[in-house]
Amino acid sequence: MKNLFLILMLTIATITAKAQENNTIKTNATCKVGQERITTELKKLDGVFDVKITADGTITLDYSSDGTPYNDLVEKITECGFTANGIEPKNGDKNLCKNVKKTK
Repeated sequence: MKNLFLILMLTIATITAKAQENNTIKTNATCKVGQERITTELKKLDGVFDVKITADGTITLDYSSDGTPYNDLVEKITECGFTANGIEPKNGDKNLCKNVKKTK
């Protein structure tokens, strides 16, 4: 019984570590509107538990790669009209942040 528990715990740790290997994406969504759009769309995907985006557009994800593969997360961001890890949007740049004036 102890061995079964140990195997189960090691399996969970491995899955968690794998999901955390690729948990950041760099985007050009630097305004609140763009970040909210990306957050909303990513949270709809299977296995995405939490999305945090910094002011410079760095997305940190809490997700399980068993749900949605990392490449699909990147693709979803480009579908929203933003770059993701240097990949340009396929359907043209719809970056909502271009015309938003920054306030200090």
